[in-house]
Amino acid sequence: MIFERIKNKVDFGKAYEKYKKTWKLFGDNNLNTNKLLILSNVAIKEEKGILRDIYNYISKFNFRIDSVFQQQISIDLLSQNNLLYKRFQKIINEFDPCLLGIKIDEFNDDSGNKTYNISGVHRNIDNNSHTLIPLQGESDGTYKIFNIMPTILANLEIGGLLCIDGLDVKLHPLLFKKIVNMYKDKNINKNSAQLIYTAHSTFLFNSNDLRRDQLYLVEKNSFGKSRLYSLSEFRNLRVDADYEKKYLTGQFGAIPYED
Repeated sequence: MIFERIKNKVDFGKAYEKYKKTWKLFGDNNLNTNKLLILSNVAIKEEKGILRDIYNYISKFNFRIDSVFQQQISIDLLSQNNLLYKRFQKIINEFDPCLLGIKIDEFNDDSGNKTYNISGVHRNIDNNSHTLIPLQGESDGTYKIFNIMPTILANLEIGGLLCIDGLDVKLHPLLFKKIVNMYKDKNINKNSAQLIYTAHSTFLFNSNDLRRDQLYLVEKNSFGKSRLYSLSEFRNLRVDADYEKKYLTGQFGAIPYED
């Protein structure tokens, strides 16, 4: 235990008594500690230590409730990081050889506000030159990749936690798998970035791609209340079992209906 807070009482673990002294300073300064967060306030005053490490890790968390991020996030990331831009271009070209890249043109509108034209770069089959197609004219998959992949690459670069709802939606299964495998690859994910995603696809619901403790199910009852549980809770489940088949036949629960 590092610290435990129950209502107004705060206890620190025996190995972390030094933090107790720091926390006590807030009370000595007549501050209402009931309204203060222990982790953020103590960590700010401690340049080194476990609380500072935890604070730095949590501060990198990136929660995205929607499966499509704001375009401006991708524009900023790709415009400011040339290495990330090259990695992004390489990934989209690997999965769509007809799409040579994404071009971002910046200009000022009539009101003087900064705006952007985003286009897919394609090869003109008539003369082998390049032609541009507005991003809104590309496929839904390409549109989604532009909106999420720069954030994913940035997360892999700096570490921390990224949460994405419906990661599999509008993506080819192999691209969905590639994204997950990038987080599993220590040569790519050098800073131990973590991805938590939801998906309806069972494409990766197997022991070859993910461990049992990495697979979670959400079961909703008739009142709309959800319960989250891990596949590792099924103690008699063999590693070589067909997880997908067992799930789709209702043996794990968490299916929308039963025949």
